[in-house]
Amino acid sequence: MEPTRLSRLTRCLLDAGSQSRFITASLIVDLKLQPINEREVTVCAFACQSTQSSRRGIVRLNMKGIWTHFAVSIIAFESAHVLSAQPAVPQDVRILAYALKLQLDEPKSHS
Repeated sequence: MEPTRLSRLTRCLLDAGSQSRFITASLIVDLKLQPINEREVTVCAFACQSTQSSRRGIVRLNMKGIWTHFAVSIIAFESAHVLSAQPAVPQDVRILAYALKLQLDEPKSHS
């Protein structure tokens, strides 16, 4: 499903109650993902009074946890919007993550 075989350590938010998934346009470029389709998307946050509609590309990608290697394939809409700037991962956390000495919350594999 990922013909580019590229990977990138990144943060993500998985919301089981969300109706759609979104991926930043910059991550699509970094991973060299090709759109599999395009659709008109209308976005409205909780209790909003107005909506925004636009055509967005759709991509398919695999996500894998760095500790348990639990993997999931998702389809996501392209988004040019980043809602808030995320600070860089501190270097000491990165070192611990790669050395497998730090366990963050991650879904357990049911296989």
